[in-house]
Parts: sequence; C-alpha cells; structure tokens
Amino acid sequence: MNLILMSLFIGCWKDFEQYPQIDINKIPFENTELNHDSVFVATLDSNLTCPDGKMAPIFVVYPESDTPLPVAVIFHSNPVSFISDFERRNSQLPLRLQYDWAQNKLWETLGLSKNPQDPNEDNKGYLPTALSDAGFVQVYPGNCWGDYWHSDPDLYPNAEHIAMNVEEENADETATEFGEFSRYGRTMAIQTIQAINNPTLALEIGLNFPQEINSQEQHWIGLGEGGRAIIELLALDSTQDSPPKSVIFDSSPMDLQPYLEQPSAFPLENGTLEKVFVGEEGYPLSDLSSFSWDRIAFPDRTAIIWSNGDSQMPQNAFANAVTGINTAEYWQEDQNRSGHIFLNRDITLAKRAAQFMQTGDPTLSIETEPADEPTEETEDTGSEDTESEDTGSDDSE
Repeated sequence: MNLILMSLFIGCWKDFEQYPQIDINKIPFENTELNHDSVFVATLDSNLTCPDGKMAPIFVVYPESDTPLPVAVIFHSNPVSFISDFERRNSQLPLRLQYDWAQNKLWETLGLSKNPQDPNEDNKGYLPTALSDAGFVQVYPGNCWGDYWHSDPDLYPNAEHIAMNVEEENADETATEFGEFSRYGRTMAIQTIQAINNPTLALEIGLNFPQEINSQEQHWIGLGEGGRAIIELLALDSTQDSPPKSVIFDSSPMDLQPYLEQPSAFPLENGTLEKVFVGEEGYPLSDLSSFSWDRIAFPDRTAIIWSNGDSQMPQNAFANAVTGINTAEYWQEDQNRSGHIFLNRDITLAKRAAQFMQTGDPTLSIETEPADEPTEETEDTGSEDTESEDTGSDDSE
C-alpha cells in the first residue's frame, strides 16, 4: 500500500521551477483616486548600511509600459535624529536611525502604511497617485541616518560610536557590541541619481529598476526635509552640468540657521544639526550659510509649496527663498492652512504638480461637462438677445 501511495506522489511531483513564480517585490499600488490600471511597487535594498546593520531601502512605483518613462525622484520627510546622551548610556538606537523606520516611512509616503509615524503629516498617497496617472516612474530612496540628507563620508564625514545590544549567533543571550556607524544621507541621494543615469552602475550596486527609465526626463521632489537632498544635489558640479527638468520643494527648510536660533522651540532639529553638521574640519554651527538655498543655481522649472500655518519649521527657514528664487518657470504657492507637506494630502495639488513638471504651468485644464438641454424659456431669452444684437448691427449699417 505504501508503495502505491509513494508512486502516486512521485507521479504527481513537479519541479518547483515549473510553476508560475510570484514576484513578492511586485506589489500592486492602490489608491481610491488612481485611474491607471496597472501600477506596482517594487522594494529594493541599496548597498548602504543603516545604523542597525540592515541595508537602507529604496522603493520604486511604476506604471507598466513598453517604452521608457520619465522619472520622478521623491525624497521623503523627517530624516532628522541623533543619539542623545540618555540613549547612548542605555545602548539605545533612536527609531529614526533604524531600517524599519525608513521602510515604514516609504510606505507612509505611498499612503499604504498601517502605522503612520508622523502625526503632523496627512499622507494619503495622492502624490504617487497623480504621478502614476501622469506616466512617471517614481524612485523613493529611504533615509535611516537622520542627517537631513547631508552626510557623505567622501565630503561630509560623520560617524558615531554607540554600544548596541545584539543577539549572539545560536544563543538566546545578547551581547553588547561597541561599534561605529556612518551616516550616508547625501551618499544615498547621489547614488540614486547616478543609478538612474547609469544602468550599469545601477546593476553594480544592486538596483534593478523594474521599469525602463528615460533619464533625460528627470524630476526631483523634496517632501519636507527631503528638500535638503535637492539642495545638496544642486550644489554638485555634475548636477549643474546636467540639471533635472524640474524641482519641487514642499514644506522644505531652505535655510537651516533659524533652527539654531530657536533651540527650545525645535530641540530635535537643533540637536541633530549640532551632531550632523560637523566634520573633520569642524563646520561652524554659527554659520550654516554654505548649505543654504542661495548658494546654488536652480533649474528653470522650480516650485516651492509652503504654508504660513506650518508649525513644523520656522517661517524664516523658507520665506527668503520664496521671494528670492527667480527662474523662468517659477511656481510658489502658500497653502494657507495648518500642516506639514501638502502634495500628498491634496489630490488636486498633486495633479497640478505633475502638470507643472510636464509643462511648467500648474494650471489644470478644465474638462467641461456637456451643457443641459436648454429649456424653451432659455431658448426664447437667447433668441431675444441675438435679435437685439442683430438690430444693433442693422442700425449701424
């Protein structure tokens, strides 16, 4: 009997590779406002290490297409953190310096997080929705270094030591490991752009983009503190030689010095700047103007979305940039409401941003609905108006 059962089992056995394979990194992107039929999310790992030892994530949102698509690089908000003395004494790593925070922040930006982390933001996923409907591939690099997208071992090195409790292999106990971690925010921004521009390099660092990209049609969006990544990128000579088609700042601190002037109002930002904006040469915190908006050249197509009701940053962190930027196609708009980051909570604003990226004009074309059939009274009124105009014409003759 056992032999019969075994023969049936062997007869029905198929090699696993013969079955259709499911790509777990190809997840449908869904939103109630999405009009496109097939949009997907791919989750990739970079070659850069988070302070907790895991590889920093990169997400790609893309509508499927047989032809290369324009690309938008979106830098997420709130990579602002540092290890406090209390955390250091207790061998604790802040949440924002961990892989899980960065990964969840990307899901939150897509409007797909089950546990949103930033109560001051209302991320409904409308920005990726509008960009998908407009035919953009979107690349979302994750920042788990809490460094305002600033640190780069090649130019702005920043490393810290911390005692970490780690699990020993094949043991239930934990051990304290004293190590050093580096911050790579600026490196992540640079590598993401380099990978988009150079497919060979992308494969070398493990970024296999699932949809072919037209790198000549490239746009950058900074959400909140993500705008700092754009400022760091625009400061590069290589970027000035080949700038993006457009850049959009949404609730971004264009100037960092105001945070240092109000330490009690912005303790997290103040502490982060004091930990991050230092280096081997010792950049003076008394003057961070080298990293300000007015030290760089902007693309002709530049936009700043802001609000006088944004309590997450001092008004003078962006006010001078609003009035000081002067480009051929410049769009600045005060949302005049409370909150932080608006492109991802307002579908109309998100669509206007996509329109601006494509044309330089944020004005949406109004699709007029067919007029109702005129009533007899309306027809009579119109007829009288027409006759009146004709009579006037006859008089002139």
